[in-house]
Amino acid sequence: MRPFVKRLNNRLRDLRFFGLVLLACLGINQSAAADQARIQKELIEAFEAYALQTRGQHEQAFAAWMDLAKRGNPKGILNVANAYQEGRGVERDLAEAVRWYRKGADQGDPHCLYNLAHAYETGLGVRADQERADTYFERAAGAGSTDAQFMFARTLLVENKFGEARHWLERAAENGDRDAARLLSDLATFESSETASALSAEDRRRIAHFLDRLDGAANAGDAGGLTGAIDESAEIAVRLPGQSSLQRMTRAEYWSLWATTFERTERYRFTRTKFDEAQFGDEVRVRSLIREHPTGDDQARQLVLIEDLTVSLADATPRITKVLLKVEDWQARGGLY
Repeated sequence: MRPFVKRLNNRLRDLRFFGLVLLACLGINQSAAADQARIQKELIEAFEAYALQTRGQHEQAFAAWMDLAKRGNPKGILNVANAYQEGRGVERDLAEAVRWYRKGADQGDPHCLYNLAHAYETGLGVRADQERADTYFERAAGAGSTDAQFMFARTLLVENKFGEARHWLERAAENGDRDAARLLSDLATFESSETASALSAEDRRRIAHFLDRLDGAANAGDAGGLTGAIDESAEIAVRLPGQSSLQRMTRAEYWSLWATTFERTERYRFTRTKFDEAQFGDEVRVRSLIREHPTGDDQARQLVLIEDLTVSLADATPRITKVLLKVEDWQARGGLY
């Protein structure tokens, strides 16, 4: 038996013993005792389901999580939703994942609220709806989700609501989110220099033309054209599908990522579906939602890119000083659009 599984089994035995002792010692009324017994039983069942999942017995784990979920257990609901989203122990079904995330969200679970927001932002299992996404991000942030606090703060920055954004960035930073801490520092720097403002008509034209050039380079498979406007010292962070955290990259590494993508792709379509911007002096923050449709090895894939750029307009030619890119898997399903 592997050491981790052995420790987990010992933990389950201790939990059973502790539950019996707790009920015997508290001297509480029968109704409260029944609630305590139920909570203890579900806690043990959750540990057992997790043990199955850890051992790679995904179908058995899914059945155990589903049993808990049907009784309204928050951990069961979350793990059932995650299993449907990832196709772990059950056939992947994004619409069903969203249905379970919504059940958890109705109970106020921060993880389900965040995942539901993410689904609406990227169009995973539902029609993409940024307004709904922001509503759920706000609820998840209030429920304590650090990721949601950061995401909602970023939306508020785009809307020039700096006081509210600072509040959520501070909460996320207190919870250990390094990206929030960095963005909070950036915000302090921007606010100490110039107040953010709406773009002038000329700057909007420059930004739109600049983004068109980037999109054209992407659709032409030109990694150099796509990354050439990035400063050598720019901060670049990328999260690819399957990764849980952002990975820092140099400009050369970022170029290599795109060059490899284009080399492995037979046909490619890059569509910027929307972008929002906020200006801080000579710098503009551009937040975009991008649909990426690469096809290779006879397998069609569709991805969603959430891109945050900081673009300097100080010179005649715009330059990118920061890149934050999150790439998500996406499956086409009927009724998504």
